Amino acid sequence: MNLGTAFTLSAWVKVDPSANSIQTIWANKPSGWNSAGFSLYVNSYNTTDQRLVLETGDGVTGMNATTVSNVVTPGVWHQVTAVVDESAANARLYVDGTDYTQASGINGAFPNASGINLGRFTNSTFLFKGAMDEVRIEGGARSSNWVWTAWMNVASNQNLANYARVAQASPALSIGGAPGGSTLLSWPASGVGFALYTATNLTAPVTWTLATNQPTLSSNQWQITLPPDSNVSRYYRLQSK
Repeated sequence: MNLGTAFTLSAWVKVDPSANSIQTIWANKPSGWNSAGFSLYVNSYNTTDQRLVLETGDGVTGMNATTVSNVVTPGVWHQVTAVVDESAANARLYVDGTDYTQASGINGAFPNASGINLGRFTNSTFLFKGAMDEVRIEGGARSSNWVWTAWMNVASNQNLANYARVAQASPALSIGGAPGGSTLLSWPASGVGFALYTATNLTAPVTWTLATNQPTLSSNQWQITLPPDSNVSRYYRLQSK
């Protein structure tokens, strides 16, 4: 996969409380701090420091971007995100929508177009122990607002988004004659989503019937032409579909 020089890695992770040392999320390189490629993982080597680490190397030198300690606590779901800008040799690391980056420098020459493994390094080492969900690779460097919103959308959607009924006023319906004794009905082009219904009387219970003729858009108006009608009375209304 060719990621380009700017991309965003993320996942919801729940690290097993018994997990120790590196817990790999994404990697396109074998283990080794200076091996060519990148890896995103929880816990520094041979520790349970609960850091989020983006390890990068060009095969000769390596450099890690890291968060502060104790931010990816085990046994709890966390969203982890790495926003990578290889051209600037910089990365920002987020946990639960918050930027916890302590060291942001990365190797600006790591390979970014190769096979990628999920949950382990490419040499099958440092397997992730726990659970993962919503695992993503996105093109481009996402903003801090984007990262926060992506976290909040799952963590507390009821507070992030409010749903309400959509009230749409009925447009004005015009009626006129047409050649051959037909009837021409029209309403403004803004009245999208409305259909024409007809009835022969308004005595309860009123039976409204959908007009089978399809409206056409002409001169910024929706128009329907109905054939001559033998009924003494005919009523029309627009109704939202």
